[in-house]
Amino acid sequence: MSMSHAENKGVVQVIRRSSRNLLKQIVMFPFGGGSGYSYMSLISEIDIDVEVVVINPPGHLFNTGKPLESIDAMVYLYLKELRPVLKNNCLFFSHSIGALVAYELCKDLEKEMNIKKMIISSVNPPHCVMDTLDLHWQMDTATLINKSTELGGMPKIFENEPELLEMFIGALRADLKALERYTADKARQKKGPKIKTNAIVLYGDGDYIVNPAKLQEWQLYMHCTEFIKFPGDHFYLFEDSNRKAVGQILMKYVN
Repeated sequence: MSMSHAENKGVVQVIRRSSRNLLKQIVMFPFGGGSGYSYMSLISEIDIDVEVVVINPPGHLFNTGKPLESIDAMVYLYLKELRPVLKNNCLFFSHSIGALVAYELCKDLEKEMNIKKMIISSVNPPHCVMDTLDLHWQMDTATLINKSTELGGMPKIFENEPELLEMFIGALRADLKALERYTADKARQKKGPKIKTNAIVLYGDGDYIVNPAKLQEWQLYMHCTEFIKFPGDHFYLFEDSNRKAVGQILMKYVN
């Protein structure tokens, strides 16, 4: 499936995969340095009667503009562009830094509509995200590339595309800068506010930057009804052995 199925262009893209039932909607928030394109293999596991909305941040793959360097700026922009397309009872799916953006968005959006469920993947709660993360925005480029490759987040397409690699590193630096600023603030607060939307937390058992004990502290921010472990690292969800199961979880909670 290609992004030629997208209805509109820009930061928010709506992928209309069928005209049969557009009441079901999943909104997908990308990980650090990623974009909506990063989820295409996972989207292929979602039934054709579900509308999928993806976020393509400025300065990320194939999207022009300067990357945003704060969570607040992301929330402001995404809210503005999401409001015209969001459906009541939509499902939020987010991976890594995307979960923090989704949580902050939810705080505002649930005052005016119902979010059916948040599915959070591979991230410690806001006050301790940086406790085990060994990526920092001021790292030299070679180290940042090596660390990203170790985590499994460096797309192979970049190996022979220096311009795309440069764009990815710039986007990742901006996301990490936003993450560090945000987490420092939340570490001082030590708590919510707690939102009413319930969550499911997913993680890989080999992900060294996610602490299973710390994951339980998402309960400070929302009621988490399940914690689901997968075999794999930080990007377990893109492994062939897990992708279908993650897609089934998305389908279970969007229905």
